[in-house]
Amino acid sequence: MPDRIFRGREAKGFNWEHIIERHAPEGSVAQQRLRENPDYIVAIFENMTENQIKGCVRRGWKNREKVDTQEDLITEVIRIKYRGFDPETGYTLEMWQNQSTGIVETAYPIAK
Repeated sequence: MPDRIFRGREAKGFNWEHIIERHAPEGSVAQQRLRENPDYIVAIFENMTENQIKGCVRRGWKNREKVDTQEDLITEVIRIKYRGFDPETGYTLEMWQNQSTGIVETAYPIAK
């Protein structure tokens, strides 16, 4: 029987530049954060290439559940926070989708 869980709106795309810069080991923002706070490693895709990260995020997106909604009262932008699981890597991910654009603006591991 097919999966009938409503997982929310489909992604119109992913902000890969943001995700890689902030959450890939070679990302410049991630490297700076790791120098400042070695515990930041929790939000980093360890030992993964850019293509592996993209696959992980896409698989996590397919296995997501909505966990929160955030509304910016000034800009009126609504973002939905999802948690997803990638069975291939074992990562649990947090992913934020902009409701207006449909773009997944960021995604990062929170547990393995």
